[in-house]
Amino acid sequence: MKKNYKKIFGEALVLAACVLIIVLVACISENRLDDYQEEYQKDITLSQAQVKKLEDKIDELEGEKAELQKKLDEALASASDSLTNQQALSGLKEIYEKYKSGNKYDAIKEFKKIETMGFDDATLSYYELLSDILN
Repeated sequence: MKKNYKKIFGEALVLAACVLIIVLVACISENRLDDYQEEYQKDITLSQAQVKKLEDKIDELEGEKAELQKKLDEALASASDSLTNQQALSGLKEIYEKYKSGNKYDAIKEFKKIETMGFDDATLSYYELLSDILN
């Protein structure tokens, strides 16, 4: 009978050792899983921070783009006004040249067609001077 107890005791010991090994492997696996989850969570947090940073940068760049577009539009409007004034001055000079060359009727006729809206101060002064000469 003692042999049966020894055999049962040996089997119980092997079974207990197997259970202990299984429990140790499960604990190690759970710890590794927790480590992976923490690392994954850190990666997600870092990624979210990077996305937020990129969104802020995009907003900043869109603001700069809008500001630059506004400046460009203003510059284009100014250049357009300047070009319009230069064309008007050129036209006024041509009228004066016609008047000076003796073609007074055509000069007065063309002068009456001119609209002074949008003229700058210099062009408006030239217009008034030419108006005094023609009248």
